[in-house]
Amino acid sequence: MKLDEMKLNVPFLDQRHSLERSKEPRSKEGLKTACQQFEAILLNYMFQRMRASVPKSGFFDRSVAHDIVESMHDEALTEDMAKNGGIGLAKQLYDDLSKYL
Repeated sequence: MKLDEMKLNVPFLDQRHSLERSKEPRSKEGLKTACQQFEAILLNYMFQRMRASVPKSGFFDRSVAHDIVESMHDEALTEDMAKNGGIGLAKQLYDDLSKYL
């Protein structure tokens, strides 16, 4: 069975959607936001991997709530880092990709 025969509500399968998207003006502000979001995702992943490399000690009890709050904190921190320069990845991506707009 082909994907287009499955009648899924997937935007990339809808030809009208792709035509409407191609008519939208490409904005440099949107590109900047996307680059910052990409950097935030990468930083968040780095934080998760670094945190996973630290051995767990029995000194503090860790609960599911603690893990959730820690994850939310990391997400907010990495988004803020990316908006304020971060490691420079967002700026580099924006500089390289803005040439094509």
